[in-house]
Amino acid sequence: MNHTKRRIQIVRWVARIWSILLIGFGLLQVIEPDVTRPVPWHEWVGPILLFSGVVIGFALSWQWERAGGLVMICCHLGAILAASLSRGEPMPANVIVMLILLFSTPGVLFLLADYLDQREQIDQSAMSPL
Repeated sequence: MNHTKRRIQIVRWVARIWSILLIGFGLLQVIEPDVTRPVPWHEWVGPILLFSGVVIGFALSWQWERAGGLVMICCHLGAILAASLSRGEPMPANVIVMLILLFSTPGVLFLLADYLDQREQIDQSAMSPL
């Protein structure tokens, strides 16, 4: 395996492991929710989007990394928007940045792996004789 393919595999596995950790975190929140009051339905939209984005994006990324990465990123941005709307005010910028880094990084890594893989295939086809 050449150096570029090894780098792609590392990026791919970091994204997969990170996704598995996020799925585990989401399951812990479902199994043992920290709810001390009744929660209106609109406050559940953000967490549901976060968790479903990771699960669906992770499942898609095994076959189609680009699609899985895009699903993850779009769901997470939608979750941030839903959380802001349910609060009635924008979330603080530092919280938004933290959420994006924590939950969208696997999606970005899947997109990066797809890009590097496509570029590697183009380089290989350009180097092969006709």
